[in-house]
Amino acid sequence: MISKTIKFKDIEGNEKTIKAYFNLNEGDQAQLSLLKKGGLKAYMEQCLDTEDGYGVATFLRTMIAKSYGKKVRDPELGVIFMKDEAETAKFMNSEAFSKFFTDLLQDEKLATEFINGLPSSVNAIENDDISNQ
Repeated sequence: MISKTIKFKDIEGNEKTIKAYFNLNEGDQAQLSLLKKGGLKAYMEQCLDTEDGYGVATFLRTMIAKSYGKKVRDPELGVIFMKDEAETAKFMNSEAFSKFFTDLLQDEKLATEFINGLPSSVNAIENDDISNQ
């Protein structure tokens, strides 16, 4: 699990700061590996090799949407990472998402850190692999 502090302005121009959490468990990784032939790493490498900026953006957007959630304490299960479709939709439609997504697209180091902070099936991307396509 990783957390990112995101500073942004809401649609009314108010400055806001949130801490967003992202995680992919083994089940998430297994499901995501089936999205593209050869798995996500192969898809990302193909996008980079062909300088497919839209593909890179789609990959990053998918990783954000599939990994966004909140830490929750449960008396029986302990601390869990809770993903909720409504909460994810709210985040993905927010200015916080817009700022974070734009930052990832414009800063290859930040994008690499984000991807490498997610578990193993998608985190084998080298620092110089993500660029401003």
